[in-house]
Amino acid sequence: MICERILLATDFSKRANSLIDTVKKLKLTGLKEVVLIHVINIERHYRCIVKKYRFTNSIKSN
Repeated sequence: MICERILLATDFSKRANSLIDTVKKLKLTGLKEVVLIHVINIERHYRCIVKKYRFTNSIKSN
């Protein structure tokens, strides 16, 4: 194997989890270490925060 360590970015979605199964197979070829990083879609989370903020402020103003 060319590399013994990889960085795996995941959002823990079903699609990303299928990649984890592939990484398990790489272990057979010499992979020794996987560094896992959790990534999020900031735009999606930002929209949720803004909606919640607007909803909370509209309740306070009534």
